[in-house]
Formats: sequence, structure tokens, C-alpha cells
Amino acid sequence: FNDTYQSDNIDENQKIIAGVINRYQNEYSHLREVLSRGMQPIDIEEAKKIAEFILKTIEQNDKQQYKALVESIGK
Repeated sequence: FNDTYQSDNIDENQKIIAGVINRYQNEYSHLREVLSRGMQPIDIEEAKKIAEFILKTIEQNDKQQYKALVESIGK
């Protein structure tokens, strides 16, 4: 398994962003091990920034997929 952020084809800033996304995903995907973590409020601003980054990346890298996503949610 080779994560995109480990690739030499992306710049250092993208690697940092990918690390933040990975950390955020791991934080909320392992709630079985530490149930109290799931009781803490989610950082909405961080989630919003991550979602915007992901959507922008999809739009830049796969316009057809982005268009299908937008159409699927009725935008």
C-alpha cells in the first residue's frame, strides 16, 4: 500500500496536508478502542478545511468524477 502523500510527485505542502487528513481520519475511525474520544466534539473548522481540500483536489485531478459527484448531490 502506497499512500499518495508518500509519492515524490507532490510538493511538501501537499504532504503536510495529507498527513493532517490522515491523522484526522485515524482519530475518528478508531473509536472502538477509545470510546471517550468519540464523546468529544468534532473540530468543525478543521473538518470543513479538509473537505474543501479534498473536493478541490478531486476537481483538479478528475473533473469527470467531480462532475458526477456534484450531480449526485443535486448541485
